[in-house]
Amino acid sequence: MLNKFFRKISGNEGMTLIEVLLSLVILSIVLLSFVTFFIQSAKTSQQSSNILDATYIAQTYMEKFYQASTKQPYDAALNEMITEEAFQKKSSSGEYIELSKADGNFSTVAKLGRPQNGVSSIVIKIYNDAKQSRLEAQMETRLAWKK
Repeated sequence: MLNKFFRKISGNEGMTLIEVLLSLVILSIVLLSFVTFFIQSAKTSQQSSNILDATYIAQTYMEKFYQASTKQPYDAALNEMITEEAFQKKSSSGEYIELSKADGNFSTVAKLGRPQNGVSSIVIKIYNDAKQSRLEAQMETRLAWKK
């Protein structure tokens, strides 16, 4: 049986140069399509990771504002968030106060509505950088403040 195998290999039958080149071209095309698939997959994975991190940051701040709303009045909680969480007052109007903070690779903006009947709205936005060029995550709710 081994003799048959060696005779087949050593015979004049074999692959021509055209056949070898054609198989290499086909193999290259298939491999190239897989490489582009893997590159796109890595990009998508990185974007998903950024969104997940931003959502976690937004949720963390939302929970901190909620905890503050259950323990103290609006103004005291606002001052606590400015001092303890290092938020900076970005702008203020009769209807809302906007706070901002840089968190590593992200920029956080919290927009708190002034309480009406003890309830105010809060919107937390997480951007991908300090320039706030792309919104990564956003959460909003209404909070009942302790009187």
